[in-house]
Amino acid sequence: MSSGALRRVAGLQNLLDQCQRLIRVHSALRGFAETVCVLIACVVFGCLFDYLMLLPGTIRLAMLVFTITITGLVAWKRFVKPLFHTTPEDELGAAVDLQFPEMQEAMATLISMGGPETSASELGSTLMQERLQSYVQSQMSSIRPSEMVESSRTFKRCGLALASGVAILIPALLWPSGSQLLLQRFVMPFANLAAASNLYFEVPDGNRTVATNSEVPFVAIAHWRTSVANVLPDDVVLEMQCSSSDIEVLRMSFDQAEMQYSVMLSDVRQSLQYRIRGGGALTEWFQLTVVDPPRIVAATMRATPPAYARLSEKTFDGAVGDIRVFERSAIEIVVTLDKPAREAQLGWKNWKPILARPSAMSAGKSPSREKQDKAAPSDIDQPNDQPNDQPNHGPVIDPQASNPEAAIAPSGPVTLSPDGLQVTFQFEAVGSGVFRFDIVDFQGLGCRDDATRRLIVQEDLPPRLAVTGIRDGQKVKPNDTVVLKCDAVDDIGLDLLEKHFQKNDEANQVLAASPFESGVRKVAHEFRLDLNTLKLKSGDTVTLSVRTADQRPKPDPQVVWAGPWTIEIADDADPLTPSLLGDEDQKRLDAMRELEKQLLEDAQLADELKEKAEQNWNEDAQQQAKELAEKEQLQGKELKDLAEEIAQEPEMKEESEKLGDLAQEIEKEIPEKLQEAASAKSDSAAGKMEESASALSRIRADLQKAADEFEKAAKRRQDGLSKQKSSGPLESEGQQASSDPQSTGSPSEFDGKDPRRTTRKGKSRKWGELQDELNADVGDAGKEVVDNEYSELIRQYRRDLARSGEKEAAKKPDPKK
Repeated sequence: MSSGALRRVAGLQNLLDQCQRLIRVHSALRGFAETVCVLIACVVFGCLFDYLMLLPGTIRLAMLVFTITITGLVAWKRFVKPLFHTTPEDELGAAVDLQFPEMQEAMATLISMGGPETSASELGSTLMQERLQSYVQSQMSSIRPSEMVESSRTFKRCGLALASGVAILIPALLWPSGSQLLLQRFVMPFANLAAASNLYFEVPDGNRTVATNSEVPFVAIAHWRTSVANVLPDDVVLEMQCSSSDIEVLRMSFDQAEMQYSVMLSDVRQSLQYRIRGGGALTEWFQLTVVDPPRIVAATMRATPPAYARLSEKTFDGAVGDIRVFERSAIEIVVTLDKPAREAQLGWKNWKPILARPSAMSAGKSPSREKQDKAAPSDIDQPNDQPNDQPNHGPVIDPQASNPEAAIAPSGPVTLSPDGLQVTFQFEAVGSGVFRFDIVDFQGLGCRDDATRRLIVQEDLPPRLAVTGIRDGQKVKPNDTVVLKCDAVDDIGLDLLEKHFQKNDEANQVLAASPFESGVRKVAHEFRLDLNTLKLKSGDTVTLSVRTADQRPKPDPQVVWAGPWTIEIADDADPLTPSLLGDEDQKRLDAMRELEKQLLEDAQLADELKEKAEQNWNEDAQQQAKELAEKEQLQGKELKDLAEEIAQEPEMKEESEKLGDLAQEIEKEIPEKLQEAASAKSDSAAGKMEESASALSRIRADLQKAADEFEKAAKRRQDGLSKQKSSGPLESEGQQASSDPQSTGSPSEFDGKDPRRTTRKGKSRKWGELQDELNADVGDAGKEVVDNEYSELIRQYRRDLARSGEKEAAKKPDPKK
């Protein structure tokens, strides 16, 4: 079919154009399918060889280049080039003629009829021409381009490409991680990838940064890519390679408990690469970066005590060792580093918050109610302790809620300088403990800080209060004057001292000490209460107590109470004038009181030396500590001599033992601590001086109690002697027993065997009080029973019994002698 026929046969050109487009579509489909098949085949074979033989990077690169080249050539020749190829129209016409031979003659006649060389006789009638043209058009309209273009090869190529895609999807679905890794290794031949084996190793924290000269553990955990686990390999090793060096191998041991392989590399000094190999598995190369950790160049702590303490600001250069600061001081620590820090915080160990000190009671609280609310005795001096069967009326601290703000160790705020080379920590000293600087740089390394840093908070102790001159349950006359002698001491300063009293159940009244200067450390004051002003009568009661408080503003002032004491009003009560002691006993008591005052002054001096030790522990302060130690030795010897002198009195054996124990502490233990403080460094000396001050305060309180007990015992003995002197010689034991209710018996009842028969029923004879009665004569009733010799035996027996303090004589007299 010539090109001229295209213009003469209507619709023929359109048919040929459709065939041209269909040919291009089939060519493109076949080319794409063939390209896909070639690509999949190369990838599958390349990955298969890599899985079986663990190909090196160069071989994988060659396979990748071959795959790209072959795939590109096939794509160009079979896919891209056919898209731009145009089949000649003559060929398409010939294809139509061959496909439809019955139309060939009709189309040739129609074409010849329209030629210029055709004569009029050859054209035929017009009707014949129209019918021929109509026939050709009807035949062409029934022709389909797909009947002219072969499509079987296209379907075969597409089917092959589809089969190849399914073939490569099967391992990807059944073994996704391994298939993905194989594909990655094929596409990136020189990438840092693990081997695509069924067994693989998980390396926790593979790429990491560590500090220089540190120990680095390497851990590998075995896994399988399928759900079926096999036998663990034995030949697992660590391969290391530093820059420009050969690979070093370390064997890894298996931990059965942790189910992991591990090996420790100590003293790492340079960066390296490493990987784990064993059982056919091989990990990628991990990077271990070794850098210097941040180092503290300088550290300075500044402690600013609260204003009420009236203490100077302290600066600690280096902030190392034992750092002693006052309670609730504002702490600021400035740390300078040699490299920028990313974050920082304080780490605490053995955190111990300050004691939850109580706050003040409400001003109008009734002393009787306070007596019910007393807390257990504390470590505060309590010089007025009573026996176990009596209520404790020494100083106590008000119960109050705990201190929740000190329960958690301080953590901030923390400020980093713009360059990260300086860190500032700020917090309030509400507890003691060992702290460290947790500083992390931008590589994630922590600051290496081997120094010991211990913050020791000096707590604001409650005041110490001692009250004498009254006892609970004492009977007094309605016109007497009650005198309360108060000694209050505080480590910082007192804020108030006041007396509380109430008549019966009436409202509580308060009387403040006057004159009183707020802020003084020591106050000695006498409260006098004239009972006439209360208009009392027999049977009334008056309850008294004493309160003192310090100046602590936060959370509240610390309040200490002494009492309450309830006195009874009785018209027949003895006057409050104290009983006079003997000259020797009074001298001994005065010596103990004077030593008590000296110990109080020594405790205050030890507190002052402790503050000097914290600030400037120089030679002068050390010399004062030595002199104080010598002074305590001398005072201990004086108290020891006094205890030995009192020990000669049979009635005061217990008091002398207590004084001897206190003398032992004053003479030996306290001087030893003071000498250790004098020879120690500043931080240790402060601790020793604090221990010495506490011990001196405790010994002073114990000495005060011992002096009170000695005074009571001496008064009892003096009162007994006074009664004996005032009663005169006994007329008869029977008459004394009938007239004196305290008499315990009559010698007329003595049976010659057991002297306890002289004791009346329900009474107990105080044999120690018979020392001055041994020379008295027996009564007339006794003379009627026994003769003079028998009476002498009785007196001798009673003398021996009084001297020995025993209830039975060492040897009973025989009445038959």
